[in-house]
Amino acid sequence: MEACLGYPDSDLADEYHIKTHWKIILAGARGAGMFNHSDSLLTASWHAHLMGEKWWYVCGYLLDGSQQCYEDYLVPGETLYYGKHWYHETQNIVTPTMTITDTVAHADNFESIADQLHATCAQNKHTFDFSANLCDALQTCYEYWHEVYEGKPLPEGKWAHWRSVAGEAQVAKREKTEPHHNNYDGRNYITE
Repeated sequence: MEACLGYPDSDLADEYHIKTHWKIILAGARGAGMFNHSDSLLTASWHAHLMGEKWWYVCGYLLDGSQQCYEDYLVPGETLYYGKHWYHETQNIVTPTMTITDTVAHADNFESIADQLHATCAQNKHTFDFSANLCDALQTCYEYWHEVYEGKPLPEGKWAHWRSVAGEAQVAKREKTEPHHNNYDGRNYITE
């Protein structure tokens, strides 16, 4: 991310990480957890458990195409990794429980991530509320990832610049969005 967003010391990197939950610390009490889901950006993730005990239920496809589910408890010092399309559900067993997590882009998932980010910039696929500056910078990420993971330049027409794909209203919305704006405004999107 340093090559295209100036990570770790840039406003663009901060905006990206905050709005996509790329790097987070999860802390909670007994009973708190997350419903069964897969990550919207189709990334891979790791979770390093720091404190307490957390129940995990993880399901996905193995390399041979068979589906597998795993259930276990993470305790301090253990790390869990799962790839894209893996569904997962959690619940804290004790108070307090704390995990640090990060999302991973690599050769097996960068195209899926770029597809999701591009669709978010151009068509608002996900409600990350990206600024135009971040969407412009992400265009260089797609080129960089393709060069690094495929070993060749990005083919013409793949991930066309988001401004050329988005409608005028979408471009205007992105232009008005500041890096510190986010989708955490206190509303409950589930019940509204």
